[in-house]
Amino acid sequence: MKSSSYMIPSSVTEPGVSHKVSQIPFGTVRRPAVLASALLWIFASHIAQAVPATYTWSATGTGALGSNPFTDADFTLTATADTDNIYIGPGFSRVDNVTATISVSGVGSAAFTDTTITVDNQGLSRVGLGDVTLHLAILFVDNPVFVGYDLTDSIGPISGPPVFNSGTNFGTTAGNLSLAAVSTVTFEAVVIPEPTTLSLLGLGSLALVMVRRRR
Repeated sequence: MKSSSYMIPSSVTEPGVSHKVSQIPFGTVRRPAVLASALLWIFASHIAQAVPATYTWSATGTGALGSNPFTDADFTLTATADTDNIYIGPGFSRVDNVTATISVSGVGSAAFTDTTITVDNQGLSRVGLGDVTLHLAILFVDNPVFVGYDLTDSIGPISGPPVFNSGTNFGTTAGNLSLAAVSTVTFEAVVIPEPTTLSLLGLGSLALVMVRRRR
């Protein structure tokens, strides 16, 4: 168990970078090719939009949620984010979470009230949930596989030793959360393109086939 006041690296909390489709130079081409390229640009613009991601950390721990202490209770931290907002920097990846919650067996559930981020610190082979307001880790997990991970794809379940700040209070809608002891943590990421994105991919392919048939 590691609980040595792990702080989120300062570079991790820099503003994210929005990657957008740039202007496409069509050049001198025949009209069908222009139409095909234009269609691809339109579909690519839509495809680049929101792809939801859900990140979870599950473990057994001891601590308190508000006025309710718990001992050796199963708990799960869940964060949701938009992969289009993932910032990939030198040695780390991060994304601002849309929501972040905790559910403790026998106690209840609550949402974190501070701004949170999901971080992959590749240099330390560590993925976790961080509190931006306090600039501290809520719960991270170590595993060598995270060296090559960047939060953009589904992965897991993957388990490893925990890294957290023992006794630190993190604000939630049910009162402060504090962790005193945590067992092995299991991390999982689920990144699934929305049905509309998949449909647009199909329509784009169909449009190109129709253009080719008209030549």
